[in-house]
Amino acid sequence: MTVHLLPCGTSILANLRPPRSVTSLESDDVRVLTDWAERTLTAGVLARPQTWAESFRDEVGPYLASITDCQRPVRLSAEVASLHRYRPFLDADDRIVLLASDTAEGVLAAVLNAARFRRPVRVHAEPVLDSLAEGVPLLGGAVGARPAEPGEPVHVLRIPRLLPDRTTTFTEAIENVAKALVWAALLHRPPLTDLVLHLSGGYKATLPYLVSFAEYVNGERPKVFAFCLHEGDAANPAAENPNELVRIYLRATRTRDDMNELAVAETGRRPKDSERLLDFAYTEVGCEVRLTPLGRGLAAMRPYLAEN
Repeated sequence: MTVHLLPCGTSILANLRPPRSVTSLESDDVRVLTDWAERTLTAGVLARPQTWAESFRDEVGPYLASITDCQRPVRLSAEVASLHRYRPFLDADDRIVLLASDTAEGVLAAVLNAARFRRPVRVHAEPVLDSLAEGVPLLGGAVGARPAEPGEPVHVLRIPRLLPDRTTTFTEAIENVAKALVWAALLHRPPLTDLVLHLSGGYKATLPYLVSFAEYVNGERPKVFAFCLHEGDAANPAAENPNELVRIYLRATRTRDDMNELAVAETGRRPKDSERLLDFAYTEVGCEVRLTPLGRGLAAMRPYLAEN
């Protein structure tokens, strides 16, 4: 068993439009999908998937067969390509977790990617730090000409405040990214199970933070791996992606020391015994010590890191 965590971008929406598309969808079909998202996934409704799940099945569902039946997954999206390069055929007990931005387009892209795996799909309005949080059922898995794949549901986690066109909410978004990692890597991952981060899609500014958070998770519960995949020649839709995954190696951490240092910085004081995390997890602004976005994320993770 492996848990796969994938920050999810919107490349699938561009790749579904002709002439790049490797599916049977036409431009008007893709417009139906994006119009549904813009009309339905408004700011208030986006956080309540139970209110739009039925509408998704009715209005978007008929178009999913073209995605699930796609014979060239490496051309479908950065997320699907990365997972396919890592392991073309998933085990039934492998778990897939997709992180979606807090936008209609981001959530739509994530659920379309999720549908590709022909498994049940569950949507989470936000990362809830509860191992029993299973989200709202969106799809049952039986979509397209091929039968549904046996196995674990695909989980789509919306990351509140992750708005690619706005930086004022970035710190809150990174805290939620850290909580999503806690849910997937610590609360929803059985012992002795690998965690693989696929860092090929999604909001690029979040990727370095995910690597740093993953290093602390790896110190708490190995084995954690991280990979990145360049999408290749996007200008040539007829070409297969020849690229291999690039492994991102994780550094060892001093979890106990770092969490103790972070706890002092969190009070607004500069730690005296160590400054390993200065200008990394916290910084000085005048005479005041403030946590960076990464520090805020680590503070959210700290209760779940046993070494603390």
